Amino acid sequence: MNHRSALYVAAILGLAALVAQSGLGARIGVGLLAYAPLDAQGRYSDVVTLAGLAGLLNFVVTANGVPALFTPLAQALADGTGLPLSGVLMLQVVGFSTPLLPYQAAPIVVAMGLARVPLRAGICLCLSMALLTYLLLLPLHYGWLHLLGWI
Repeated sequence: MNHRSALYVAAILGLAALVAQSGLGARIGVGLLAYAPLDAQGRYSDVVTLAGLAGLLNFVVTANGVPALFTPLAQALADGTGLPLSGVLMLQVVGFSTPLLPYQAAPIVVAMGLARVPLRAGICLCLSMALLTYLLLLPLHYGWLHLLGWI
């Protein structure tokens, strides 16, 4: 067993728990929310901003901790965007499921270690998948929310 990968996963989960339980996550979220360009009209720019906010939280607590930080802010984000709460909660999935760097998702790091995949290849994969997600899947997600009548 690769002990380095196991220690990495334990450290990431511990960091996510520490940030969520200490209140640091709420402070970070409120700080990011203060700078977010939300217009309370439920427009596509708000959807992109919220998905981007969830993606930025990936840099702080990795994908494991994003729901713990984003979910408590969801009502304030819904009020600030004019989007329904369920739509805002669904947008966090785009952020935590699209890591920009491999370290943001522990399973990717573990798999890369087990398969001896070079870090550069992992970074290229993450960045290309993020590009496809934000250019193709996010507009489709917006269309789906619109079709459901949530926007």
